[in-house]
Amino acid sequence: MKNSSEAAVVFQNVFKYFERKPVLNDLSFTIPKNQISAILGPNGAGKTTSVRCMTGLLKIDKGKIEVFGNDVSSQSELIRTKVGLVPQTNSGYTALTAKDNLEFMARLYGTSRHVSDELIDRLTHELSLTDRLGTAWGKLSGGEQRAFSLIRAILTGAQLLILDEPTAGLDMQRAHLVRNLIKSLLKEGKTIILSSHIITDIEQLSSNIIIMKNGQAITQGDINTIISQFSSSGELDDAILQAFEAPRIG
Repeated sequence: MKNSSEAAVVFQNVFKYFERKPVLNDLSFTIPKNQISAILGPNGAGKTTSVRCMTGLLKIDKGKIEVFGNDVSSQSELIRTKVGLVPQTNSGYTALTAKDNLEFMARLYGTSRHVSDELIDRLTHELSLTDRLGTAWGKLSGGEQRAFSLIRAILTGAQLLILDEPTAGLDMQRAHLVRNLIKSLLKEGKTIILSSHIITDIEQLSSNIIIMKNGQAITQGDINTIISQFSSSGELDDAILQAFEAPRIG
């Protein structure tokens, strides 16, 4: 495990029970600062529960979670100001325009109008969305809502961004633009947690992969490490599928 000063998130022997069943079962892993880490696993692995515990939305039953050195159990309100989430569902105020939705989020998190206006102009330009700013949220395509949701998370000023399927529903061109934008966030000191079933996202973005199964982290490493552990074909998608079937490593 990396030194805690180098870590954005540390899970240490975490347990979470639902109806006496362990959904997180002695879960330990580390998310390094200023990197893109992918958390992968089959359905029911505990990925969503781990994110909800990480952000303080769920209380753990045992163990410890730290986000930027802050204990989630005692400082959940502070931690939520440091985390921006792009959930899998494209929620928004349907009657408001896309720009109104973005500005509302910026005001909610205390981002100044000057800063938010500059960010909105730059980010919508980078994602080819400038001409859609005046469109009601409910009239946007699912892919457009997805891209605007990423911008909305960035406007919070959060140090840690959790992106659930960030390119789902996007055409090839906009998915490419979104990936480039995500990479550029590292230059601004952001730390990113990615959950995606799209292998291109994982291959192009992730420098650290955590594979979960049955509420545990069965392994963690870079792409080459995961491939060498689980695949003889040299293909990441094959390695991930094989890892889903494997017991815990170490």
